[in-house]
Amino acid sequence: MSNAEKSAALWRIETARLLLVGPDVAHAEAVNAGVCESLAELAPWLPWAVGGQTLEQTRAFFTQATKQFEAREAFHWNLWLMDADPAFSTQAFVGCVGLPRLNWDVPKFEIGYWARTSCVGRGYIGEGVEALTRLCFDELNAVRIEIKCLTENRRSRNVAERAGYQLEGIAQHDARNPAGELCDTAVYVRFR
Repeated sequence: MSNAEKSAALWRIETARLLLVGPDVAHAEAVNAGVCESLAELAPWLPWAVGGQTLEQTRAFFTQATKQFEAREAFHWNLWLMDADPAFSTQAFVGCVGLPRLNWDVPKFEIGYWARTSCVGRGYIGEGVEALTRLCFDELNAVRIEIKCLTENRRSRNVAERAGYQLEGIAQHDARNPAGELCDTAVYVRFR
């Protein structure tokens, strides 16, 4: 099976309440609306959220993310409510989960995520993280999965902890936040 065929098999994942769908430029408008709604909450943690994001930037991201997905260099999924009508509408978009860093030699992967502001606190991101955790272990043969976030990002840390990830340690002076301040990174892990 080619990499493209392997990637195609990962394009759509279903959970109890969510549909995880690989990047599709046709969904850019709905996703961009969710990004714009959430900028104030995302900007302290994610550099791409500082200063906003245009629809053209979202489309460009999807174009690049599609290429990475097909080449198995990184995986990005948008989260949609399973029972939403119509599907892929602005109201149905709840956030994103992904595997932005892949190390096929180990193999180990890092999970990243963010929730649309109006969907925070409903367990959607945790449900998406659990789906990716199963995918990493069952389909991608991971021996290690990481979730990394700035130590001050309590919401992100709570997602990792509720998903059964253990705090492996704190990497001190490991990163800078979008404001340029030196920060520590919490490293959470799960093993096969």
